Amino acid sequence: MIVAGTGAGSDTDTYPVLLNDILGLKFRVITGYLGSKETFMAIETGEAHGRCGMTWSALKAAKPDWIRNGKLIYLIQIGSEKHPELGDTPLARDLLANEDDRQALELLSAGASFGRNLAAAPGTPRGRVEILRSAFDAAMTDPLFIAEGLQLQADIEPTKGDKVQKLVARAYAMPRPVIERVKKLIAQSAN
Repeated sequence: MIVAGTGAGSDTDTYPVLLNDILGLKFRVITGYLGSKETFMAIETGEAHGRCGMTWSALKAAKPDWIRNGKLIYLIQIGSEKHPELGDTPLARDLLANEDDRQALELLSAGASFGRNLAAAPGTPRGRVEILRSAFDAAMTDPLFIAEGLQLQADIEPTKGDKVQKLVARAYAMPRPVIERVKKLIAQSAN
């Protein structure tokens, strides 16, 4: 299957390489597209069959007609839990029997688990972190913010700061061989 990619190190290029490695898939990445718009055009013209590494919310915002008209076949989900709107599309981690493969997938996809995050510098006083987290949580439940998000067709499903902190700590605690494997796969996606 030919998938469109946007360049070395991007999710669109790295995820197919990882999935080929851990699941034995046969994705072939055609890379160098400028962005999502160009990858979609490649799919529409038949130049590519699909793409990897796109969030569900971004796809819903960019191509709602593809979803509405049933033009997509969802092969696999990458993340820590299934998205309720993707039915029985399997999670990649559920298809893995090997713990090393699970850890490599978890490390590479750690960013997807907490999306676009806001962070404070290490050593920020605990009280200040709590104030920032509280303000963020309040903003995420603000009716005007939610209304604007709905108007933009954006999913607003914030992950709590303490959960993100645990995910980051887990990623940093990965065994050295797993880190080296993921580094190799990222480098391989650049070739």
